Amino acid sequence: MAAPPAQTVLIVEDDALARTAEVFALHQAGYRVLAAGSLAESYQWLAEVKPDLVLVDIGLPDGSGWSLARQLVAGRVPVVILTSRSDLSNRLHGLMLGVQDYLTKPLGLADLVTSVAAVLRRAADGPPAAAP
Repeated sequence: MAAPPAQTVLIVEDDALARTAEVFALHQAGYRVLAAGSLAESYQWLAEVKPDLVLVDIGLPDGSGWSLARQLVAGRVPVVILTSRSDLSNRLHGLMLGVQDYLTKPLGLADLVTSVAAVLRRAADGPPAAAP
């Protein structure tokens, strides 16, 4: 019996060093990982592939990651914000927007992998059942 295909994670991160570490950690955990350093690159990937989850940095060189996150959430693609902006207003904005998690840098790579796994597991389970 063949193994199921790896889930695809798109990382949208302008910091090349952080992006490389994130790609490595998620690849080692068994995910198919795509990476973009800008909004433009992320849209190129999204035109070719529908990822199972997208990690989005808010501060990108060619625009705000919020616009990308908003579009992905509207398209029902799970989104995790990964940013250095740790203030409560940004965190609340993301959660109100509908992102599945909001992680702040610096972040341990094990924490990143754990969050990705949890979000993908919840997405596979589907929406919670309505209360009786």
